[in-house]
Amino acid sequence: REFMIEQVIQLRSSIGLAVGPTPLQFEAAMAAQNAPAGKAPTLIATQKIEAGAKEEEEWESMDRVAWDQQGRNVDYYVFLDGVGNVSKDDLSVRITETSIEIKVKNLNGRRYRHNVRRLHDTIRPEDSFWKVKKNCVVFKLCKDKEKKWSKLDFDPQESNQQQDLMHRMKGDPENAMIEMMRGMYQGGDDDMKRTMAKAWHEAQEKNARGDNRPWDKPFPPLG
Repeated sequence: REFMIEQVIQLRSSIGLAVGPTPLQFEAAMAAQNAPAGKAPTLIATQKIEAGAKEEEEWESMDRVAWDQQGRNVDYYVFLDGVGNVSKDDLSVRITETSIEIKVKNLNGRRYRHNVRRLHDTIRPEDSFWKVKKNCVVFKLCKDKEKKWSKLDFDPQESNQQQDLMHRMKGDPENAMIEMMRGMYQGGDDDMKRTMAKAWHEAQEKNARGDNRPWDKPFPPLG
């Protein structure tokens, strides 16, 4: 100990009094180092908050929507009062081949989010765009195929029915076609039923005259 103190004094003398501890400070430091360890601090249990759940709770939904389609174009409207007043940094939109999402922050101190996780069918993001109006965000989506959508989002039941029809068409195409037309007739509106009834009547007349072509073969009553 005495040797270490002497070394400290020599060091202080060689480089200046402002550097290094005094002998009293050195003794205090050695005493503190040799003192018995104190009681270990008690850990305080804290409630764990899942970040994902908290993030989910902070977003409010945007439920007022409408849509329309014409050919390959789909117009989708998401309504939110005052959305046109938010800054560009507080509005984010994501369009993929199968989904769309919009997030709005700092609108009267609140945050909003809306998404369609899976669209009815694929679209072309590079040919789609969006724009903001005073109280609405408008999506202009371009379908990948010019095919009429029965609804905006994906319908698993409708997809299963189409796959089932394709399977039956491979086994017995004639009966599968009859079943499909019967379903269209029974689920169609009055105009659809009149059109299909007229086509069935004309096919019956051609068959009676004997001038029916093979593909004009009349199908059974649909009602």
